[in-house]
Amino acid sequence: MPISIRRRHIAHMLILTFSSGIIDAIGFLTLGRVFPGSMTGNVAILGVTLSGASELSALRPALAFGFFLFGAAIAGAH
Repeated sequence: MPISIRRRHIAHMLILTFSSGIIDAIGFLTLGRVFPGSMTGNVAILGVTLSGASELSALRPALAFGFFLFGAAIAGAH
C-alpha cells in the first residue's frame, strides 16, 4: 500500500475514533449516563448496576441495549 493511502486510512480512523468518543462523551453527559455511540459502555454500566455495586439506575442502559438489539434484529432480517 502506498504511503499516501496508508496515511489517509490512518487519518480516517483517527477522525472516526475522535468523533465516536465525542458523541459518547456528549451523550453520556446529556442523555442521563447512556452511551449512544457504543453498546460496550451501556452493557458495562448495566452489569455494574445489576450487581449492586453502583447507585446508578439500570433502566436507561437496559432500554438502550434493548432498542439496540431490536434494531439489529430488524436490520438482520432484511
